[in-house]
Amino acid sequence: DKFLLLIAGLILVFLGYLGQAHYRGVCAQSLLCKDFRLGLDLQGGLHLEVGITDPEFQNLPTEDKTHALNSIVSTLRTRVDLLGVAEPTLQVVGNRISIQLPGQGNFESMKSTIQRSAKLRFSFEAVKDEEFETLVGPQDNREYKIEKSSQIQGDDIVDAFVGWTEFNVPEVQLKMSHEGQKKFLEMTSPQNRGRLIAVILDDRIESFLQVGEPVGTQWVSIQFQGQRPAEELVEEASAMALVLKSGSLPYSIEILEERSVGPSLGVDQIRSSATAILISLILISVFMVFFYRLDGFIAVLALLVNLGGVLIGMSYLEASITLPGLAALVLTAGMSVDASIIIFERLKEIKPTGLSGDELIRESFGKVFSVLLDSYVTTALTGAILIYFGAGPIRGFGVVLILGIVNTFLAVGVIVYPVLQGFAKLKIGLTAD
Repeated sequence: DKFLLLIAGLILVFLGYLGQAHYRGVCAQSLLCKDFRLGLDLQGGLHLEVGITDPEFQNLPTEDKTHALNSIVSTLRTRVDLLGVAEPTLQVVGNRISIQLPGQGNFESMKSTIQRSAKLRFSFEAVKDEEFETLVGPQDNREYKIEKSSQIQGDDIVDAFVGWTEFNVPEVQLKMSHEGQKKFLEMTSPQNRGRLIAVILDDRIESFLQVGEPVGTQWVSIQFQGQRPAEELVEEASAMALVLKSGSLPYSIEILEERSVGPSLGVDQIRSSATAILISLILISVFMVFFYRLDGFIAVLALLVNLGGVLIGMSYLEASITLPGLAALVLTAGMSVDASIIIFERLKEIKPTGLSGDELIRESFGKVFSVLLDSYVTTALTGAILIYFGAGPIRGFGVVLILGIVNTFLAVGVIVYPVLQGFAKLKIGLTAD
């Protein structure tokens, strides 16, 4: 009993320490504390569900599909990081990729950057009867016959960034690999003098290079053609450099589902959710103290420890707090109080038998434990199913639900049980009529 009381005291001290750390905003400097992460529905941001559109992907073996999806996630993660998005979440869900981009920004630009295949190639303008394809030029919408074969591809590029011409016009500077450098030297050899090289990105001609003297340098510049505003050119150059730096996608993708939440809506949801939780805690506390007097305070204490434990568990699991998660938190409050009510009612039933306080508590907990165990195991199974098959907020609900069940058992074992035993020895409480 003394050991349980010691554990309860340590838990309360630990919860108090973490609470003040979060309140003072010094969690980042603490070894025992981690900051809470808010979901998109609370802090605002963009949620995307991305699918692969290439028919050949559907015919791949399961192992190859998994490898392709992981490769796409790796490339997209690099792009998102280069966009400067803090703490993005990218994960494979079935044959889809779930992307969560917290914060605010140019969502349309983000979506465009994410969807681009970024398949770069350098091909000659066709001058003979070799196989060609017709592509539209970057400036005059004129159609050009471009060779289907390509001498340089995206794999030959090791870096890309935005530069400026001598006329202060943005351009994209490409750094070739050693192999790419040799290929470009071959493309610009004397026998190709005067020919046009089309720089093609995702089947769109971005620029033309005309062969003059042989070029053996590692650097090649893509200069934009046409009269456009400087801001538009800078944005296009930045987007192109970003996708080329991150690498191309093995398969084309498209956005199947998207949701965006503005910052003001997120703040309103946080405020309304916090108000709902606070009101529910007040009503529960009043109810428990009114019906169970001093013992009701034990239930309220166990409830606060339970909720604090759930929040700490979420911070250590780095699980985002979402609206469904807050709903599960309210449900956890109900489960915690329900456990206390069952225990108290059992105490009232067997109290007339004349058992001593210690025997009364042991008998009550012994009878109630099996009921709680059956109920919580079935509920935990439901939460596990939500985590396994669900995605995003649904998984968050399942995580909070299971954390709530675990913490309810801990609160009953280390708060309600030892404190009731202490009350029994002091001959107070025990749901006196």
